[in-house]
Amino acid sequence: MNKQAVIPSASAQLNEVTAQLSRGDKGFFVPPLLFSFWVRGGDPGEGFTSDKLEVQCEKELCEANFVRTRFDEEYSPPYLAEQFTGHLSLQDVTDLLKLAVGSSLFRKEFPSEKKPPIADILKETWVLSKEGIQLQKTFFEPFPEDLVAIRKICNDLMAKIEDQKNRRILNDKRQ
Repeated sequence: MNKQAVIPSASAQLNEVTAQLSRGDKGFFVPPLLFSFWVRGGDPGEGFTSDKLEVQCEKELCEANFVRTRFDEEYSPPYLAEQFTGHLSLQDVTDLLKLAVGSSLFRKEFPSEKKPPIADILKETWVLSKEGIQLQKTFFEPFPEDLVAIRKICNDLMAKIEDQKNRRILNDKRQ
């Protein structure tokens, strides 16, 4: 008899993650978890924007990395790339994850997942990675209204990381 491993569907995986988060399961962040939100694009030059939030949690520690990139001719290449690092509370990350996995983010298809034949538009990518779970979605503007609350939490967390004042410039000024 041939035995094959049964891989649960993304929906079943999300339901299990939701249940663990709802129970306040202390072992949830063992093994490590990675959550990422990245919005980028726009018109070349002054219209370009990029904000990338990465949160990695292991056990009871959540480390965060936020990279903000904007057009700036004083730098080479002509973009100022700032990296902010810090820590987020387990509660902040748990609140974000509850909303993300409980929402339609990874549970349904949206029209904005299909790349339009237009250059220089904004796009955003969402990633959730945990042992046995690898989820990723990319959207092109206009972004789904269903995700406004999750985006707001991500923006609030980026501001919290920036407020921790651990800033590093990733590229050099022009000579």
